[in-house]
Amino acid sequence: MVTRSGGREFHGSFYEYLRNNAMDANSWSRNQSTASNFTAPFKYNQYGYNISGPVFIPKGWNKNREKLFFLFAQEWVKLRQESSTFQRVPSMAMRNGDFSELAGTNIYYNAPRVINDPNTGAPFPGNIIPASRLSPNGIAFLRTYPQPNGVFPGGNNFFQVRPAPRAQRKDTYSIDYNPTSNQVIRFRHSNFAYFESNAFISGFDFAPSQLDRPNKTASITHTWTLSPTMINEAMFAASNDRVTIGVQRGGRFQRSVNNITYPYLFPEPKEINDKIPTVNIPNVGTIDGGPYPASSSGPIYQLSNNFTKIAGNHTIKAGIYFERSGQNDFDQSNVAGVPGGTNNQNGRFVFDDVRPGGAPGTGTGLTNAALGLFSTYAEIGPRSFTPYRGHLFEFFVQDSWRVNQKLKVEIGMRASRSNGYYKSLWGNMAYFDPRAYDLSRAAVVDRTSGNVLSGDRFNGVRIPGTGWPQAAIGRFPAASDPQWNRLFDGGDAYPSPNQFDVVPRVGLAYSFTNKQVIRAGFGGFISRPGVYDSVFLGGNPPFQPMASVTNGSADNPGGATRTAFPQFFMTIDPAYKIPRSYNWNLSYQREIGFATTLEIGYVGTVGNFLARERDLNQLPTGTTFRPENQGANVNSLRPFRGFANINMLEHSGRSTYHGLQIEANRRFTKGFSYGFAYTLSKTMDN
Repeated sequence: MVTRSGGREFHGSFYEYLRNNAMDANSWSRNQSTASNFTAPFKYNQYGYNISGPVFIPKGWNKNREKLFFLFAQEWVKLRQESSTFQRVPSMAMRNGDFSELAGTNIYYNAPRVINDPNTGAPFPGNIIPASRLSPNGIAFLRTYPQPNGVFPGGNNFFQVRPAPRAQRKDTYSIDYNPTSNQVIRFRHSNFAYFESNAFISGFDFAPSQLDRPNKTASITHTWTLSPTMINEAMFAASNDRVTIGVQRGGRFQRSVNNITYPYLFPEPKEINDKIPTVNIPNVGTIDGGPYPASSSGPIYQLSNNFTKIAGNHTIKAGIYFERSGQNDFDQSNVAGVPGGTNNQNGRFVFDDVRPGGAPGTGTGLTNAALGLFSTYAEIGPRSFTPYRGHLFEFFVQDSWRVNQKLKVEIGMRASRSNGYYKSLWGNMAYFDPRAYDLSRAAVVDRTSGNVLSGDRFNGVRIPGTGWPQAAIGRFPAASDPQWNRLFDGGDAYPSPNQFDVVPRVGLAYSFTNKQVIRAGFGGFISRPGVYDSVFLGGNPPFQPMASVTNGSADNPGGATRTAFPQFFMTIDPAYKIPRSYNWNLSYQREIGFATTLEIGYVGTVGNFLARERDLNQLPTGTTFRPENQGANVNSLRPFRGFANINMLEHSGRSTYHGLQIEANRRFTKGFSYGFAYTLSKTMDN
């Protein structure tokens, strides 16, 4: 943390920067509606103050004002603005089963559509579904959409404006103490609070989120000049990044207000039991209940020591660094959503134009929704809280060697030992290991429904470690249930092996003359992986189960009786390499006259072991088109039976960058300067 320090004199200042919509012009899109044909409210205020100076007792301690100094500053930022959205929603007639408009030119499809009866395959007369055939929940989904309020560009028929305020506050504390003439102790502390209220989620105001993020960071540094050629700097720092994401409460987020009554798959209470599901229908907007409420915090503790020694024409630096970090996570749903899965604990329906596996349908997602014929439905059970923790230890050595007046060489290395993926202090995390999957114990899956009829639903699932730690007892149900003890892998509590990596750092600069120089460098950099926002081992069954159902009824997604659904799972690659990059450059610089320098350089970068994801349980290409698989549920055809998607995080990606850079710059001379830059580059990644 780098902040200003106080000085021997007292200083203070106050400032404000502001913007206001009174000086703005209206946008073209807002001018399209009489409800918004005025400039959008926009008020931005950034203001604050700071005071600094010495701490002393007149005619007493520190009377020379050389020992102790302080600085205190506060800053606020307030943004009051509006956001607008254009969306396409079902027409009023569609909300009563009348889809006759689809038979002609319409905004939903590029060509007329005929609606077929899924029971007979014959068209519904006039594209109108009889009231007796309508699904109460399916029609409730269509009626949950806001009503059309106009004709807008892009085939949209709904426009809305809502406030989207943001606010932040930052407090900064600095104390500098000089116990002796060659020692300095610096204390820094920062409070940073951020609040944001989103106007929409997926374009509507059903369950928009509001984020509250108070952060604290503190550090204490001791710098000691041991001699004119030796300096030592020791530091301890701690920080905590807390995030609480809530749902803006109001009638529109409640499923009961919208007459949505389908029973949940999991009987346990939700975080908000009366929150709407997520509903995806082609060619109209998405009803999105979202993944919230959720919360997490990330404590980080750092300890480092750096030593510098000047010996002749060598400047030698060496240091060590230790970090203990983690994440207390109650936000272990993939916020981006997953195919066949959900980030909404209250469920996610997908209504496709063509249902999976050739299941009977009407021919459009809109009319499938009216009949309640979903393609997939997924739901999350009880939410999991996981205290992730990990360690990192690094050390480095570097020598800056002035060989002569023309040549300077930098050479060094940095070594890193890390845990890879974090462990859980409570042991409540699980991964899927294909090597542990036993085909002789594979689950028996119903060919039509894809549900598990018998067998081990946790075949291949492993829990890191040899048993539950004492801290786990009483924290979550699985820790007190002996049936899960068989899943322990017998190894370390960390799901990936510890890794030790060393990377070089070299560079040189050589001056041919006082007007031309060549520079080159090469260096490696190790990343610090943590808990990713899409794969949470603590969010897996049996700690946070997810059920995924294919081809069912929206009025009763789970069927008449409790069913063993195939499980959605997240896992990591057993070969969990630590991401790293290598950068290199070569440049030539020359003064060409007129106070101008010309520089031509080549820059290259390669990234190895980069993060990416793939589905371990994906169907082989062409599986559903084989004659013997016609009518079969996709979950009955997967390689690892008993599971739906198995999203695996693997560090196997690679990226490259090559760039030619040309610059010409004239330093400010005689009231005139200029600069020119050109880059020709190519980047690739997988």
